[in-house]
Amino acid sequence: MHKDQQRLLDVLVPQIIDRTMEDSKEALLDCTILNRALCQGPDPLFLMWTCPTEFATLCRLLELPVEDGQAGIEAAHWKGPGVFLADGGDGLPMEGNVEDGPVAMKQEALWLVLAAMSDCTEQSYSNTTTMLDRMQRVTNAAMKLATLTYWLEELEHPEYVFRKAQHALQNFMATAPLTINDRGFAHGDVDHAFYCAYKQGYKVCAVKAGDKVFWGTIPSTTLAEQGITVDKILSPSFGIIFNHAS
Repeated sequence: MHKDQQRLLDVLVPQIIDRTMEDSKEALLDCTILNRALCQGPDPLFLMWTCPTEFATLCRLLELPVEDGQAGIEAAHWKGPGVFLADGGDGLPMEGNVEDGPVAMKQEALWLVLAAMSDCTEQSYSNTTTMLDRMQRVTNAAMKLATLTYWLEELEHPEYVFRKAQHALQNFMATAPLTINDRGFAHGDVDHAFYCAYKQGYKVCAVKAGDKVFWGTIPSTTLAEQGITVDKILSPSFGIIFNHAS
C-alpha cells in the first residue's frame, strides 16, 4: 500500500466517519459539501459555501443581503427550486429589465447564476469516475464562477447579473424538453427539468436518470398528496424509484 493510501485510511476515513456520526450543523454542512465534491458534483449550495467571496459579490451586485441570498440557496437545495415560485408568481422573466424585482426574484436570479456554473448529477458519479476527475469538476466550477464574478464586478451593475441569470434560464428551458403524462405530471431526463417544470406551472415533475426516477413537487404540495409512491422518500416532496424499466 502506498503511503498516501495509508494516510487516507489512517487519517481521512476516520474523520469522515466521525463527521457522519456527529449531530451538529457543522457536521451536516461538512457532509453535504463532501457529498457534492465527491459523489454528486458541485451545485449552487456547494459553490455558495466554498466560494464565499464570489457569492458575497453576486449578492452585493443584486442588492441582496448575503443572509437573504444564503436563505434562498439553502431553501432551493432542501425543498427544490419551486420555492422561488411559492407565492404563485412566475418569478424571473425570460427577458426584460427586472432590477427592482422582489427578494424572491433576486434569489432566483442568484440561484440561476450559480446553477449555470454547477456540474452536478442527482444520480451520483459512477464507480469508474476517478477522484481526480471529481476534483477537476469541482475546481472547474469554482474557477468559472470566479471568472464570471470578476467580469460582473468590473461592470458593476445589477442589470448584468440579471442578464446572466436570464441567459441561464433560457438555456435551461431550451435543454429540458418535457413530456406530460395522462395525470398531468411533467417528465424530463435532465436535472434542471425540475426547475423548468415548476417554472411552467407544473406541480409535479419526474426526472429519469439511468434506472432511477426522481420525483419532486413544489413546496405547497407533497408526493403523498399527489398520489405518488416511491421506493425511497428523501423529503415529503422528493423521492426515488429504483430499477425503473426503460
